[in-house]
Amino acid sequence: MFFGRARRISLKLQLHTLVVVSFCLFVMPGYASAEKRVALIVGNSAYTHAPPLENPKHDAADLSALLKTQGFAVTTGIDLTKRQMRKTVDGFVAGLDGSETVFFFYAGHGIQVRGKNYLAAVDARITSQDDLGTQAVALQSVLQQLNAKARVVLGFLDACRNNPLKQSKESSALIVGQKDGLAREDLTAKNTFLAFATEPGNVAYDGTGRNSPFTTALLAHLDRPGIELSVLMTDVRRQVFETTKQKQLPWTNSSLLDRLFLKGQAVAGKAPSAPGRILESDDPAAVLAAANELFAAKSLAKAAQMYERAAELKAIPAMTAFGNMLTEGIGVPKDPARAHAWYLRAAEGNDAEAQFLIGRNYETGKAGVVKDPKEALAWYRKAANGGNGDAMNNLAVMHALGEGVVADFDEAVRWYQKAAEAGNGNAMFNLAALYDDGQGVKKDPKTAARWVMRSILAKIEGAKLEMVNNSAAWSPEFRKMFQKEMHGIGIYKGSIDGKFGPGTRTAIEKINQ
Repeated sequence: MFFGRARRISLKLQLHTLVVVSFCLFVMPGYASAEKRVALIVGNSAYTHAPPLENPKHDAADLSALLKTQGFAVTTGIDLTKRQMRKTVDGFVAGLDGSETVFFFYAGHGIQVRGKNYLAAVDARITSQDDLGTQAVALQSVLQQLNAKARVVLGFLDACRNNPLKQSKESSALIVGQKDGLAREDLTAKNTFLAFATEPGNVAYDGTGRNSPFTTALLAHLDRPGIELSVLMTDVRRQVFETTKQKQLPWTNSSLLDRLFLKGQAVAGKAPSAPGRILESDDPAAVLAAANELFAAKSLAKAAQMYERAAELKAIPAMTAFGNMLTEGIGVPKDPARAHAWYLRAAEGNDAEAQFLIGRNYETGKAGVVKDPKEALAWYRKAANGGNGDAMNNLAVMHALGEGVVADFDEAVRWYQKAAEAGNGNAMFNLAALYDDGQGVKKDPKTAARWVMRSILAKIEGAKLEMVNNSAAWSPEFRKMFQKEMHGIGIYKGSIDGKFGPGTRTAIEKINQ
């Protein structure tokens, strides 16, 4: 829900994610030839300006030890600073002679900002977008350097633990509205294989043991003889999917021209399954991964088939994804009632997105259910307790409007705050409206302006339209503070006068362009 103004509701938007597709990346070892094999392994744990991580240092050490037994010349870096990371990468690349198969592994904090991925050094302190070039290492830059000097590049990133920028009030506007984890990384060179700890935009878990779930699975399977790389990664994917109770699904992207064996030659019967037979598979993780890839490739009818098959195999994320396709009529005929049934099945598995969507159906009276605000509230609370920002926002709106509950601006503010801190752009805007009006909070136009800017940066189109077309509903003090916000990010050079004329409106339109 998008709460246009606290005193005058101009519109309501309800956001839901059609398919959650997230990922983290890493590279796989081994090429069945006599050529030189080298590895660059980095594990960053001891962060000083972001939450420390326990396992990356162990992940890097254990993987390095394993690769050495497979004939790799291994360069290992643990807890590298900005200077050390650049020196290590540059030195490693300088030593390549063009014939190597390179195995690159990074474990630690990974950041996505506006669709680009960055690897965070342990001393990284990022307070503005300009800091990214000096405070973090761009993943694409590393890959390009490796591609330029090596024959085959195998990359693994276990780097989606969370987004450390969210710990900084100064820099959080850079990443609001984006999911934790990394962005999709397209391949720009042949003979490259990327393996991500989880899907694009999703979170990879650090784990409770010595190693992360992803690295644990890698260590378990990399040393198996005679297993082709894509088959090995299917087994890694399945293990991670099962051990994380379907919360994490590794993702791969490949431009390899040949089959690769990490250790030894092919074992009879170990060839990968033909793509056309994936629907016959009984492996829910493999079918779900195939569905995600088909959806990303916009092969929607086939994706729907795969999601349905994965849902039938009890893959909980697939139940929600297939329900979303049925709700919108994407790849399949629209059938909201059938979608609702799939949401209920996913909700039984504690899928927070499905719980949110069930609540939305009860709030709106759609999908064949009777409109029931109290039932909607109950489902929203379940989803909110599971971390769903859309549910938090809708709970706040219902408390502000008194829908299904006695109106309570204090409770509305509490839920808006939680949703905004979770990265929900609608909640950021709605919270701004309360700060501008002084409802449930002390009137604070400066804070209101900051939240509206963050909402627009989170790509909430309604927030931008409100500023362009309905700025008169906001206080003069707010309008001045918002002009200062735009000035601060370099898109507005006009007067700080609170008048939203052509110059101000043009600047607003440029945000996110």
